[in-house]
Amino acid sequence: MVSNGMQKQGLVFLIFCLCTLVLRLFYITNVNGPFVYADEFGYWAHAAHMTGNTWAGVMDGMGWYGFGYSFLLAPSFLLSNDMAVIYKAAVIFNVVLSVEIYGLAYLVSNRVFSALTVFQRGMIALVATSFSTYIFYSYVTMCETLLTFLIWLVFYDIMLIEENSTWWNCFLLGIALGFAYMVHNRMLSMMLAAAFCMILFVVQRKVNGWNFMAFGAGLVLMFILNAMLKTYFCDLIENNGVINALGVSVEMGSANSMGGQAQKILGLLSLDGLKQFVLNIAGQIWECLSATYLLFGCGMVYAVYKIWQCVIDKKGAGKYLFPVLAMLLSIAMTGVFCYQYVMEGTSGKIRMDPLFYGRYNACFVGIFILFGVGLLAEERRFHWRSYLTIAAIYIGLSAGMFMRLGNTDDKYLNVISAIGIHIFHWLGEFSVWKCTVIALLGCGIIVGLCCFKRFGCLGLYAGMIVLMFLFSTTALHCMRTTIRGENDYTMQYKPLFDYLNENTEKDEIVYITANGKPAFDLQSRLVDKPVVVMWGENLDAIKGEAYAVIRGEELENIPVSDFEICLECEEFLVLRLN
Repeated sequence: MVSNGMQKQGLVFLIFCLCTLVLRLFYITNVNGPFVYADEFGYWAHAAHMTGNTWAGVMDGMGWYGFGYSFLLAPSFLLSNDMAVIYKAAVIFNVVLSVEIYGLAYLVSNRVFSALTVFQRGMIALVATSFSTYIFYSYVTMCETLLTFLIWLVFYDIMLIEENSTWWNCFLLGIALGFAYMVHNRMLSMMLAAAFCMILFVVQRKVNGWNFMAFGAGLVLMFILNAMLKTYFCDLIENNGVINALGVSVEMGSANSMGGQAQKILGLLSLDGLKQFVLNIAGQIWECLSATYLLFGCGMVYAVYKIWQCVIDKKGAGKYLFPVLAMLLSIAMTGVFCYQYVMEGTSGKIRMDPLFYGRYNACFVGIFILFGVGLLAEERRFHWRSYLTIAAIYIGLSAGMFMRLGNTDDKYLNVISAIGIHIFHWLGEFSVWKCTVIALLGCGIIVGLCCFKRFGCLGLYAGMIVLMFLFSTTALHCMRTTIRGENDYTMQYKPLFDYLNENTEKDEIVYITANGKPAFDLQSRLVDKPVVVMWGENLDAIKGEAYAVIRGEELENIPVSDFEICLECEEFLVLRLN
């Protein structure tokens, strides 16, 4: 017979799972383009190749993207040849992952805040997993939702290992870390943090030699598999039989390669490189504090205090040490690999977000929101010294960011890299001081409500609801201005996509004289038909009849005369080459 306590926990878990679903499904009906960012295309291209399609023809010069997430996207191709259906299926899978993320956060909350009530622990987990970046990325097919799931999974597994290690959960930890690296190499930060914790557990005799070997075996196995599969996928792109038969060569770019990353590391050896590295770290901390209304700082203080307390009491500190190490390493690695990014955007304005690049750290931030809100729930009193110190540091970082950014008239904010602070951009033009004032005001309201005891726990719940409202509002507005904008932009070319889909057969090659986004958009809509980039001056090399998409201004200069204009759509023409 199930106890009342278990029934209560199950009911609380179910209620908050439904809340998670609502936040993730609220906007899915408006994803009708679909739209595909360049980063997304990298993951989708691997998935397409896994299912027998050929997308390599538009990938010349494209940076390398990990293929771990592609394994989860690939089954979507079995459902339909309509990319809108395929994309929504992938988003629904993200929703499932989001519910699982909440489940893991709930388990973590139960272990960290065991003195709180079941409802409080469940709500803390809900707030932590309702972080604006978590919500936004569940609606797009970048790998962040999967990475977030893996981070929480590794975090929970480390807690289990510290409590009672077995060869099985140590082996699974190695597998999870290796797969996370397969998804994105920036997860090296999490891998190093977890490895440090495992070595510490061995020293503390919480993990024996056999279990540590099981951990190492899982990790090595995944690295070998990653190396083999990467060689296979690179060969599939650069030595694709269909593309090579046309006399077209494809070579992957160096943007995400080991050589490209090595160049950035060498840049640190210069005084200017070291200066930019330090400034970038400061910018990232500023963004994390802004996006969480300073709760990131509260969570970090809580974790560091608990580590110190565990050291004094000679207790296990792994559950606090792992997230702190992983976050600090993530910030440091982002400082190394992102400070040299070219900042000029397509509009001619300069991107300001590389100065406080938030995307790579966002997956870890939810853990510190959980710690920060848990601190407020446990103590229910105003730790004025800690809070004022965090606020003072934040104001100092804001002053530095203001001086570094200067005049923002010639700059723009790329929302995808700084989702957490998008609400500040929404309220008029972007301003560092506006971010600062709103973040401090929001922090004051949230902390004040959580510490207000006159009506029992109502103040605490009100504070968490306000925080969740701010997170969800930011995410949903961000989606309206990005997903809707990208959908509207892409939908103007729908007649072109529909015409080619209706008038071509499976595996029939279509040519386009533009690369980058136009080529990515066309290929992602012609799912089972290879699209090949071929410059206008080379169109005479095409053998036999074929469709070619060119820009209108290229028509007079193409080296072919026997063609028919089948469709005019915006700036593009669809030609039938005879």
